[in-house]
Amino acid sequence: MSPPRLFSPVPLKPHCRFTLGNGQARYLARALRLRPGDALTLFDGAGGEYGAEILRVGKNTVEVETGAFSGRSSESELPIRLVQSVSKGGRMDTVVQKA
Repeated sequence: MSPPRLFSPVPLKPHCRFTLGNGQARYLARALRLRPGDALTLFDGAGGEYGAEILRVGKNTVEVETGAFSGRSSESELPIRLVQSVSKGGRMDTVVQKA
């Protein structure tokens, strides 16, 4: 199983320690049940991603340390074309909103 991949609101650097806040910490600790020593992947939207390791799991925080930078892009290289016919009533609004 591949490690979970999370967005980091703070800019990332190699071999840097920082603490994840409430929402992400709760997701990692309670939903995924990750423990210290478990691996995850972090990205900050600037291109590429960082491998990371969980150092400490607190009640509302998770402390992580980033590893090496990987220039791998997870964006699909396939062109995507969305085609939709005109729908009746409010359905067309919903289709446009979800697209």
